[in-house]
Amino acid sequence: MRGRTIVKTRFSLSGRIPLLTLLFLFLIFQNLYAGGTSEETGVDPLYETWNLCITQFDTSGLPSEKKIIGSIITRSVINQLLSLNARVRSTEETAFYSEYAWSQARLKAAQTLKAKRDERDALLFKGDTNWTYKSKLRKIDEEIKSLEEDYKITEADFPVVVEHPVFSLTQQNLSGTYPAVPDDGMEWSFCREQNIDGFLSGTVSEYYGRILVSIKLYTLYSQSYSYEDFALFSVENQQTILSELSSRLKAVLSGIEPSAIIVKAEPEDAIILMNDAYAGRGNSGEKIQEPGIMNVEVFAENYQKEEFQIDLFSGELTDVFINLHPVTYKAFHIDTSSNTASSVYLGSTFMGMTPLTLNLFSDQYEYISMENEIGETTSFIYDGSIPSAYVTLSLEESNGKTVEDYRKSFYGAYGRFWISLPLALLTYGLTSASVNSSNYSGSVDMYNNAVVTQNVFWGTAAVAGGFLIESLIRMGIYLYKSNSTDVRKL
Repeated sequence: MRGRTIVKTRFSLSGRIPLLTLLFLFLIFQNLYAGGTSEETGVDPLYETWNLCITQFDTSGLPSEKKIIGSIITRSVINQLLSLNARVRSTEETAFYSEYAWSQARLKAAQTLKAKRDERDALLFKGDTNWTYKSKLRKIDEEIKSLEEDYKITEADFPVVVEHPVFSLTQQNLSGTYPAVPDDGMEWSFCREQNIDGFLSGTVSEYYGRILVSIKLYTLYSQSYSYEDFALFSVENQQTILSELSSRLKAVLSGIEPSAIIVKAEPEDAIILMNDAYAGRGNSGEKIQEPGIMNVEVFAENYQKEEFQIDLFSGELTDVFINLHPVTYKAFHIDTSSNTASSVYLGSTFMGMTPLTLNLFSDQYEYISMENEIGETTSFIYDGSIPSAYVTLSLEESNGKTVEDYRKSFYGAYGRFWISLPLALLTYGLTSASVNSSNYSGSVDMYNNAVVTQNVFWGTAAVAGGFLIESLIRMGIYLYKSNSTDVRKL
């Protein structure tokens, strides 16, 4: 039998004023701190997840050969939403779910109380004996009294709702199944049947040779379509436009107020890229983006490229103006002292035969190499600092060796070092194991094996060290020879 035990204590007030004062203060603090968070009160918050269902997009307005675009758009949206982990509930949404849970809890408690009262009324018609009837009546009255107290508690206890629920798509969507869009007026019932908090519907049609996509988001708390968006694109910019459409939808579903950015550039034909996606020429227009770091690139022909990162904040519009600096060129004439025609390479690109004039950036480094008919080669770094625009390069062998020979010698020594280094590390591991085994066992044979492996290790380490020194020396010689080209001003 459920019930409460009330213990009454009688005491005299004389000589007990301090005790009464302490009891009074205790009651005050108990009332002050009776509330608290869900963790303090032990109440589990409700609605910890926010589930979205993507319905089948309507592609009836597309020709049969283009209906696959509907599947492409759906996959693009899903791929974007898979990176969304949580949603921030608005005050309106939190209040709706809290009130809904409160009304459901009260309804359940009221239904339970009504069923118990109906059971009490039915006792009169069961034909029990007087003693049995009174016994059952007493028991049901106690249960009714307990249920009435539970109802009062439920009515006074407002449920706690998770403010940052976990966002997730339905298992149907994750498995590649998309239900049909509910009929008008059946959206609420559809959400309750699917156990979801909202669903996304869309229409894909053809508009003068381009694709028109419109999407609508129905949310349970608003009991209406709370968000609509559209995009018009061609096959060429399909990926970019779909990415922007999905990003805007993701920002809405996250509950975080999105950010916006406008990039203006001079010259007017400068190409603007945002996160490697084309955003326009000269003026990107207002672009809605998720808060966070964004990469911006602006470039134009005959202008220096600008690339930077910018931090976008929620609810703020960022306006960026970029004035690209024009690139200055300098005429650079190349010829040989022997008047022998030689091939000229800018990096790895063949530019022509000497005598040759190149238009190079005055403030950028360029690697130039040359080779004549008999295989003599030379190279140098152009940095724009040579005052004269005409230089003579002498293609002479050094001790019968070309720069290419020194480069090959360096790479050979470098390769030998990387072959010997793993062998040295392997023998080091074997030596450590042998020494530990010898110390543990105390065996003479194990000691001899440890000495042998240790000697092998020192040998391989010496070889690796020798190849390392050789690599450093040959690298220094190669760098010296490759930069020792005779460059004479005329």
